[in-house]
Amino acid sequence: MRVAWSSRKATEHGYATVAAMIIALALALAASAVMASALSALREARADGERLRAAYGLEAAQTQALTTLLAQRKPGRYRWQVDSPVGPVEVLAEPEQPKLSVKAAADLDDATLARLGVSDPERLRARLVALAAGLGGEGSVAQADPAPLWQACAPSLISAFGTADVAPVLAAATTPGPGRFDWRAGEVWRLRLISARGWAEDRIVRLTGDERDPAAVIERRLFHDTPGGEPCASLFG
Repeated sequence: MRVAWSSRKATEHGYATVAAMIIALALALAASAVMASALSALREARADGERLRAAYGLEAAQTQALTTLLAQRKPGRYRWQVDSPVGPVEVLAEPEQPKLSVKAAADLDDATLARLGVSDPERLRARLVALAAGLGGEGSVAQADPAPLWQACAPSLISAFGTADVAPVLAAATTPGPGRFDWRAGEVWRLRLISARGWAEDRIVRLTGDERDPAAVIERRLFHDTPGGEPCASLFG
């Protein structure tokens, strides 16, 4: 009887130990999940905070860039640097009207598209046709193809506001200089800004001639990019 009783007590003790271990493991897993969730939320909050600071800094830089643009009279593209709350920002300003129209871009040959890194020309042409018809779900020329070179250079060559039917030569951008102020009312421009930390903002704006609101934003995109240089003019100049 004593042996049986001792055996039963040992078995019960073993079950209790196993149950305690299972509970401890469950608690540890729950704590780990809570910690992982908290760390993920913290990372997201920090990313949102950095994105907000970048957007604020680039907003200020956009205002400076627009003021400089309105003081220029010579035609062409401009590239320069401005200070901002997020440090130095590189600015590229381009008029949209001289660019290739989206409709004409849909007729570009395979060789030209290959230079832009496009691996599926027919798929891209279909998207460009849809964009030209106002049916494009991608929303912009830059997003019409995933190739990095296309996304970097196509917006400098092609525009929904472009009127050219033959791809223009992409002249190197010049540095703005002193000039006579002009509202440039009705003109559409692309302003691409990129910070030293790699935050970039692309805006397509229509200049209004209204001193209270001189530029109406048509399209705006905030993303990450690599600052420095102008490789597209080297490739397509």
